[in-house]
Amino acid sequence: MNLKQLTLILCLTSVSLLGYGQKTSSSYTVAGNISGIPDGTTIELKPFVKDIALTFAPAVVKNGTFVFNGKVAEPRLVYLVVNNEYAGLNFMLENTKISITGTISDVQSGYHCNAKVSGSSMTDLYLQKISIRDTLNQMYTKYNEDYKEGTDLMNKARTLKDKALIDSVSNTESWKNFEKAEKEFFQTAERKYTNLFKSNGNSFWGPMLMISMMNYLSPDMRPVYEAFSQQAKNSYYGKLVKAELYPVSMIGQKVPVFSVKDTDGKIISLASLLKGKRYLLIDFWASWCAPCRREIPNLKELYKKFADKGFQIVSISIDKKEIDWKKALTEEKLAWPNFRDVDVVPDKYKIKSIPAMFLIDSRGVLVSDNARGKILAEKLDELLK
Repeated sequence: MNLKQLTLILCLTSVSLLGYGQKTSSSYTVAGNISGIPDGTTIELKPFVKDIALTFAPAVVKNGTFVFNGKVAEPRLVYLVVNNEYAGLNFMLENTKISITGTISDVQSGYHCNAKVSGSSMTDLYLQKISIRDTLNQMYTKYNEDYKEGTDLMNKARTLKDKALIDSVSNTESWKNFEKAEKEFFQTAERKYTNLFKSNGNSFWGPMLMISMMNYLSPDMRPVYEAFSQQAKNSYYGKLVKAELYPVSMIGQKVPVFSVKDTDGKIISLASLLKGKRYLLIDFWASWCAPCRREIPNLKELYKKFADKGFQIVSISIDKKEIDWKKALTEEKLAWPNFRDVDVVPDKYKIKSIPAMFLIDSRGVLVSDNARGKILAEKLDELLK
């Protein structure tokens, strides 16, 4: 397991374990009563793993209340969205009467939900299974507090891009102790997560927990999947895990076509971006993604070297907030076309993590997926001699 795969935002919400709910019926009702949400606010339910077969009509808040009705073929992990913002509330949707009560605060800067879910035995079970996050969150908080002075110095040095200061901080006892504590944390998290997945490997819970608690899945997680029962593998979440662990290569095939809006609202198609170009790199990134931004100097060098030979780059940000994206553009001064698309294009390309890069030829055929740095430079040298 790649340690960076672990989801480190461990405390997502405060949800009570209030009994095992009512007897499952043929449909569900989700009744919300949450203070702090203005009337007319749009509330949505969304599957934790995007599923075009499972959609929900949005609800509108009236006097702090909202209702969802429908039915699901089998329990699904869903989350609450308030005015297109994640509200920090996940729960298991099942065919029964479910109640959500609580408050939402800080509406101006984002939505922070402190809510209780009752009536769903599957949610109670889900929360019990992921309770290892509480221990890990405490461990994570403690070592970061213990070595805050060293990490603050390192962050300052990295922000200033001061190599001498970075080297100096790296040699301090405080920073070395921080690195040791961080390594121990990741090792503990990896062990606990892997044990959790394996201990639930006889049902859909195993793959569901794996896909919901990891940022992304990589080939080194295949042994965990292979240890699942056939029932777990055949489940909805089991099939999703398999598709992610054993992806079918698209190299040699045409990539999905798309259209995006530029900063002026003009619709730009992939075909128009490819016009007159021999090769085009589609780069998915975000302002908050440190590895993405570390890659930018490499992309600038490649663009400078190959642009007049028919090479183009198109960067697509998945930043949720336009202001964050535009601020990063001002800082980075990218010389090639830039767009922001949170859902449609990333979904078409099945983006699970960033940076993600797709090199295509003039016909829109995929030449290389996720080649970066030296590997990308060598590939372009080969193609654009």
